[in-house]
Amino acid sequence: MDGEHSIEVTVKITEHVLAEVYKALHDANILLEGTLLKPNMVIQGSECKTLSSNAQIGHATVTVLSRTVPVAVPGVTVSISYNYLN
Repeated sequence: MDGEHSIEVTVKITEHVLAEVYKALHDANILLEGTLLKPNMVIQGSECKTLSSNAQIGHATVTVLSRTVPVAVPGVTVSISYNYLN
């Protein structure tokens, strides 16, 4: 979350990390039906000069999760910080 990176960079990195996490879980024969995911919202770096709207943050987060989280995962819980709602 620190840095000057754009939301697009965060999307790419988050997709990569989640894909690797689920590959490792699969390789370790973890039953995905018994897991939950609590990810961060996908946002630009705190020092980024271009601010993303709430709609852009929501869209980016849902897009990343739909691309990377297997359908076998029964739940995704996302915490929303009050700072991003204003």
